[in-house]
Amino acid sequence: MNKKTILLVIAIFIVICVAQLFYHLVTSMDFLGRKPNAHEWFYEEAAVDTGEQSICEKIGKKSYYVVPGIFPWGGRQDTKAFLERSYCFYEIALNTKNPVLCDQVVPIHTFFYDGSGWTPENCRQDITTEHGNSNATGTHIPANDFKQIFQEMGYTQDVIIKENSDAYKRSISYREGNSDPGIIHFLYWNFYLNNRNTPDFLQHVKNLPSFD
Repeated sequence: MNKKTILLVIAIFIVICVAQLFYHLVTSMDFLGRKPNAHEWFYEEAAVDTGEQSICEKIGKKSYYVVPGIFPWGGRQDTKAFLERSYCFYEIALNTKNPVLCDQVVPIHTFFYDGSGWTPENCRQDITTEHGNSNATGTHIPANDFKQIFQEMGYTQDVIIKENSDAYKRSISYREGNSDPGIIHFLYWNFYLNNRNTPDFLQHVKNLPSFD
């Protein structure tokens, strides 16, 4: 390969890269989104775990997430980004096999990442092909934020510790003067798992603030 050919290949590659950047810029100009806050992560957890689709509606319409990774290529190209509210409905649709909820699934474009694959049609197709359920993990919610959310619902740390007294007494946190936020997070999460389907808890979740 001579020098001119090499320069031509490089030039073509640069043009393609610039064209892709321009495409993503144009398609994302009408989208000024933001990252999900701790409340919105919690709403997704609670909605998916309980099947309460109304909780998804508390998530902001332009709150979005990008699948972790250094490069925007590799794997399925059109699901790299998703709207948190839309994905919440998608997960419940899959778990409940309810295609009606797929109408709430909305595609997205960001500057570098493509989420155009999140469509009602693909959602309905996934219902027929996907196996198993989505389950909440609580991993996106920092311990301090988790604690604050529960306090907003009226569940103080004393209430949490009382219900988890045996686990708390066995914990390192108890022996070291209650200083380990990881243990406190575990106790709050354990309380959540034990109470998430009770009417009282769900009503407290629904009373939390919604976001635009």
